[in-house]
Amino acid sequence: KDIEYSTGKTGSPILKGIAGFFDCMVVNSCDAGDHTIFIGEVLGAEVFESDPPLLYRHDDFF
Repeated sequence: KDIEYSTGKTGSPILKGIAGFFDCMVVNSCDAGDHTIFIGEVLGAEVFESDPPLLYRHDDFF
């Protein structure tokens, strides 16, 4: 299935119909147990106010 998207400044895909995005360039990373934490420099961002955000609280979405 084809998914509509545009590309950000970093070339990352930005999906159509999203509430907002951060387009970041990774500048550092560090291991934290069985996870990796990535530090990014924000190169672009936008919030689309046409749709309410999907919220998660106490094991449920609303």
